[in-house]
Amino acid sequence: NALKSRGPRSAGGKARASRNAIRHGLAANIWKEASAVSSIEGLMQLFRAGGHSEQNARLAAVAEFQTRSIRIVRSRIGKQLCEAADGCAPDGSLVKDLMRLQSIDRYEKRVSSRKKRVFRQMQRETWPA
Repeated sequence: NALKSRGPRSAGGKARASRNAIRHGLAANIWKEASAVSSIEGLMQLFRAGGHSEQNARLAAVAEFQTRSIRIVRSRIGKQLCEAADGCAPDGSLVKDLMRLQSIDRYEKRVSSRKKRVFRQMQRETWPA
């Protein structure tokens, strides 16, 4: 089956395909953005002030930053859905926005499970058995 695969051939098609993973920015490398790094460092300092290890503080800060990013994207899509429902948006955009909202769910589930795991570890640090 892979031998039959053709993929994009034109320069425009290749350019579109190269941007598939970064439509909403949730899969982007957050360490390349100075604002993201400074936000994560600030969150990490808050967790460190609570007496948590550096590793757990960093993991918790990244999870919290990603959670906030997902909420921002979800809010933006929600606003677009409201505009589409009011008839202010072009035709067909309602379905696209619903599909985008559904695609964000996997990012949210992944971050949520990471966050739970890190916070359980942090709780064990704070409350030894």
